[in-house]
Amino acid sequence: MAWIRFHWAPSPPASKLLQPDGPMTMRPSPQRRLPLARPPISGVAAFLLALLLLPVSCTDAESGDTTQPPPTPVPGTVVGLVTLDGEGEGGVTVELGTNPRQVRTTDGAGAFRFTGVPPGPWTVRLPEQPEDGSVGQVEQSIQVPEAGEARVEFHGVLHRSAIIEGAVLAGDAPVNGANVRLTGSEERTATPDEEGRFTFADLPRGRYGVEVEGFDTQRYAFPSASETVNLRTADEVWLDFPATRIIPVPDSPIPVDLEVLSSTSIRVNWQVADEVDRWVLNRQRSGESWTEIATPAGNVFSFLDQGLIPNTEYAYRLQGCNESGCSEWSEVSEVRTPGRAPARPLGLSALSEETLRVDLEWRAGCLGHEEFRLERLRGSGSWTVIHTAPGQAVSWADEEVEAGVQYSYRIHACNEHGCSNPSEPVHVTARAPEPEPEPEPETPPVTPTLATPQALDHQRIHITWSWSSDENPVRFELQRGASGTWLGLGSLSGDRRGHIDTGLAAATTYEYRIRACNDAGCSDWSPVRWATTPAAEPEPEPEPEPEPEPEPETSFNLSIAGVHVNQVVQTLGGDVPLIAGRPGVIRVFVQANEANDVRPDVEIRLYHGSSLAQTYTVSAPGSSVPRQISDLPGAITWNQPIPGNLVRTNLRISVTVDPQGAFGESTTDDNTYPASGTMPLTVETVAPLHMRFLEIHQTSNGTTGQYFSGVMNDTRAMFPVVEVTEQVVSYTTDLPPLQSNNGNGAWVQLLAEIRAVRTAEGGGEQYYYGLVRPEYTSGVAGLGYIGLPVALGWDHPQLAAWIAAHELGHNFGRYHSPCPTSISGQDANYPYSDGSIGHTGFRNGQFVDPGTADVMSYCRPAWVSDYTFKGILDFRRNESVRYAMTGPTQEPALILWGSIDGDRVRLEPAFQVETRPELPAPGEGPFTLEGLDDRGRVLFRLDFAGAEIADQPDYRGFSFALPLSRFDAQALRTLRLREGGRVLALRESTLADPAAAPADPALALIAAADGRTLVQWNDSSYPLAVVRDPETGRILSLARSGAAAVQDVDPARVEVILSDGITSRVERPGRR
Repeated sequence: MAWIRFHWAPSPPASKLLQPDGPMTMRPSPQRRLPLARPPISGVAAFLLALLLLPVSCTDAESGDTTQPPPTPVPGTVVGLVTLDGEGEGGVTVELGTNPRQVRTTDGAGAFRFTGVPPGPWTVRLPEQPEDGSVGQVEQSIQVPEAGEARVEFHGVLHRSAIIEGAVLAGDAPVNGANVRLTGSEERTATPDEEGRFTFADLPRGRYGVEVEGFDTQRYAFPSASETVNLRTADEVWLDFPATRIIPVPDSPIPVDLEVLSSTSIRVNWQVADEVDRWVLNRQRSGESWTEIATPAGNVFSFLDQGLIPNTEYAYRLQGCNESGCSEWSEVSEVRTPGRAPARPLGLSALSEETLRVDLEWRAGCLGHEEFRLERLRGSGSWTVIHTAPGQAVSWADEEVEAGVQYSYRIHACNEHGCSNPSEPVHVTARAPEPEPEPEPETPPVTPTLATPQALDHQRIHITWSWSSDENPVRFELQRGASGTWLGLGSLSGDRRGHIDTGLAAATTYEYRIRACNDAGCSDWSPVRWATTPAAEPEPEPEPEPEPEPEPETSFNLSIAGVHVNQVVQTLGGDVPLIAGRPGVIRVFVQANEANDVRPDVEIRLYHGSSLAQTYTVSAPGSSVPRQISDLPGAITWNQPIPGNLVRTNLRISVTVDPQGAFGESTTDDNTYPASGTMPLTVETVAPLHMRFLEIHQTSNGTTGQYFSGVMNDTRAMFPVVEVTEQVVSYTTDLPPLQSNNGNGAWVQLLAEIRAVRTAEGGGEQYYYGLVRPEYTSGVAGLGYIGLPVALGWDHPQLAAWIAAHELGHNFGRYHSPCPTSISGQDANYPYSDGSIGHTGFRNGQFVDPGTADVMSYCRPAWVSDYTFKGILDFRRNESVRYAMTGPTQEPALILWGSIDGDRVRLEPAFQVETRPELPAPGEGPFTLEGLDDRGRVLFRLDFAGAEIADQPDYRGFSFALPLSRFDAQALRTLRLREGGRVLALRESTLADPAAAPADPALALIAAADGRTLVQWNDSSYPLAVVRDPETGRILSLARSGAAAVQDVDPARVEVILSDGITSRVERPGRR
């Protein structure tokens, strides 16, 4: 029978029941023998139970062979590490094995450990990526040794999705020089942008320090310039670093630069400086104390000091100021104004009544001169001084002239300080001895006899004729015929007997005829004669040119004495600035040291900065190079038009005469101007000019001024203006008709109305220009305020453009130029006593004579002087800050307006409207406008100087928009205008009790047949009706008469502001 032997071993712990990954194998436990009794169960059941519960070892009972199981292996350990960016990552789940599996979580250092792991192959994996990063390989296979340790590591990278951003600001401005430094898990530096913002993007989680550095601690202070931030993945953190700007007292300015413009004007220039809100400029005349002459804004860097005394020492000093105080004074700059050269002589005349003599006369006047210098120009030569006359002389005779030659003369007045500009040239032809007069014929001459013409070659025919009379005719008329058509060959003198006809065609027959003529008429035509030109012979071979002989040594020299660009007007030295975008002409002044007949080219190179922009080659304009230069229109200069697109800032020029070296010279060192490098040209960019044209309809006579597209032509052509915007609106006034001498004051009243309209509309940068149509043909043509953007002008088809330029010149701060000398409102500093432009102008491709009258005079034709042009440029340069007292936004305001014209004082009815505030500068002038309550207490006070009109020397106008928020508008009862302690005018309400005004002001809108709307109201209670479009803010009329036919009225939306002189009520008839 067979035996079965059972062996028992204790069960291992639960943790050791795991099986390694790989093929399953049976390993018996160590053998333990136990005696067994026969079980009280069947053999089969006992056998099965033993197999289920105990390890089994079998022995063949018959053979006696027994197999012993191997020993149980000792478990091992699995340890590992999970890192992100090289640092241990805690909280990561790690799995060992698959079925079953063990799970661990990494500790704070990223470590994990599995113990009691049976030896063999295993798999270690990360079931999920770390929350803050990613691991590339999430599963690894390892071999666990018996009783040993297997190590596994998982390495990954942190997510970079966090952001730190913020702003470093002092108020709304960035902090100059500031940088932001990031420290911590990463180190970076950022520079804030122009809005003060900075950003650190793509950051991993971690602890960071953020610090502002690099700023000037003397100018900025931070409550805290550093912050600490703990970032988590995908965090977005904003940090504000607000700074307080410390405003230091400005540094002492560098000494001012003094530019002497004339004997009575100096331009004071200074440099940009930090932290300056305003400047204080002082002037000291020799032997006197310092005087404050200007307090420009901090963004202004020049001042034109006018009205100075010639030949006088002046000193200037400057300080910069801000809210913290004023700097030390700059070092003193000193200059002496030059003595004044005499004014230009007038009235030069030249007459040649006697043979070989020219008599010259001029007016001496009070020119401040000591002597006169007369210059003469023979033909197209150069000007030469021919005579110096004493200061009291008024005439001289030039007896060194040739008969039949044209001469030009001009004269200078001179003193120790120099000579005046030359007078306008006069021209005369020296008279020749008169020949004996021939008796006038009484009958036409006889017909001449024409001989047969003879062909001289294939291009020329010789024609001859004879004359049978004893007296020669005045002239012969010769004609050539071909194909039935006769062509005149000219009028030939009576003593001629032949003529050669040239330029003919070869192998062609030509016919000829002739007649004689005198003052009584012409003879009959002669019989026709003809001739045929032969065929042309072949051209001979050209002979070789001889070798040029070496040029002899020469003393001849060419040089460039100067160059300038003339756009409108220019001095010889080129000190009138150019305007960007405007075309002009380049004038090159070439001169020679001796008489010559050379015609050199000139090469002009234009640069924008250091880049070559354009090259021109200009041919010689004449048959020789002058020995003396002149910038007069007829002078010989090398001229090249320049388009506007080349004229821009940083324009430079270089010019070379005879660039090919075609003419022998003693030296070429002075052939290029400037001698080295390039010459900068001063180019300025001007702001657009914004125009608002008001077509004025006068109800008193039914006339309406009309706008047309050419009204700004002269302004564009003469002034520093390139771009113009134009708006055209209508406006209705019920003032009396305009009179030619302004006898009823309607011109100045209308001008004041338009200024009040501009104030009420908040005109901003717009210039208001009213177009009127007077009923007369001669008289006042326009008016304009000095330095304020309001003017009026006649819409005369031929004169409107000149009138507009003249009146806008007043708006640009210019007074009258002295032509005629009796003109009122003269500019005392105008440099040319006759009111001329003084230097050569340029218009439409043509030069303008210096003797032409200035546009700010009353003489015509007119152009613009360098003095006027530069004065307007100075004005426009500061235009953006000229109306600093005008508020930027609209608010309810009281319009206060009127005028003082000698004894004629007008304090117009005030009215309320929403507009931009417009106030006089504090403490501006001698006049005072006050608002009083019912007890006479002052609610507001405005001191002002008033606006001038050049044509009305005693006139001062005013128009202000006083915000209602600045005084108790409900308490206002009286307006008082005074000069010092003298009351000039009072205005009170026309209502006995303004608070109890009648409910119905009898306002009515009546449609008229001509498309206008008749506005009617009770003018005894309301002396002024302001007809207004509330949606656009446009004023349609300031009406006074109780009824006004107003243009462009939309009854559905118009509003009428009725003023009782002090308070206003608003009526909207179309909205009831």
